[in-house]
Amino acid sequence: MTNSKIKFFHSELLEWKKTVEFFSHQLVAFQNRLTEVAGHNNNKQMLAEVEQFQNKFIVEKENFDILRHDIKAQAKKIVLAAPDYDDIKEDFIDEQFIVADRFQTAELLFADLKKSFYRFLEKYSVHMEQKLAEA
Repeated sequence: MTNSKIKFFHSELLEWKKTVEFFSHQLVAFQNRLTEVAGHNNNKQMLAEVEQFQNKFIVEKENFDILRHDIKAQAKKIVLAAPDYDDIKEDFIDEQFIVADRFQTAELLFADLKKSFYRFLEKYSVHMEQKLAEA
């Protein structure tokens, strides 16, 4: 395997790591917003949805932690094998594809979660507007 391929794989891992960190920060912001919604609401249906999102956020955070670990482990293999590029063969490439697949799946799942959370916030906003109009 050539040095340029190793650099490509390493840059791919770094990009995935940055994206996972970005998603993790977004998840923290979503959790903060969810806490705010829960604090301003006593509607049982809304609170049930808040709880569902809290559980989804916990699962998503765990998935990001696992993915972050896998990315770090793959990057470590690159660093350890870098002096002798011939050590990185089929198993390394296979593992890179496995991490890539897991990253793409996490990306899609996060996008779906984000969409559903924004829909929830929109519904919450409409609910609060109705509540204010009634007051």
